[in-house]
Amino acid sequence: MIDPFLLADKDVPGKWHCYFKSARAGILRSTSLDLKSWTPAGKTSGGENPSVIVDGGEYVLSYSPEDNGIGMKRSKNGVNWRDEGLLKLGQGEWPWAAGRITAGFMLDLRNDPRVGKVLMVFHGSDFPESDPRGGFDNFANIGIAWSDDLRNWSWPASRP
Repeated sequence: MIDPFLLADKDVPGKWHCYFKSARAGILRSTSLDLKSWTPAGKTSGGENPSVIVDGGEYVLSYSPEDNGIGMKRSKNGVNWRDEGLLKLGQGEWPWAAGRITAGFMLDLRNDPRVGKVLMVFHGSDFPESDPRGGFDNFANIGIAWSDDLRNWSWPASRP
């Protein structure tokens, strides 16, 4: 079990969700009312680095799929998820992420007047993992993007 992510329930005050990666079962979820005792509460397919925010009354999950991209899912109840596809952002323009992008972490700052956006920080690598030069082991990079609606994303302009 790796990559725990804690989130307050959108409907029940005092209830918490912990999403985490299981080597054999995808993304698991446990819930707690006291942050001490936890109850298994379901799972969904997906990879590492789960991150969850609330948008329009739904939970939005980002995660690292087996291949390239940032997986996205939505759920009204945190149990039944629908696939929203893969984000690749500006990968086609970024030599530093040409091999793979993944591991998107979302931070919802739409209610903070200084920011007003959802921020996403993610990994990029110059080469694919299978490349003899080493993928993330030798060429790990960090990128940032932002969005108002989790469907349209922006990022810093590339330097000439």
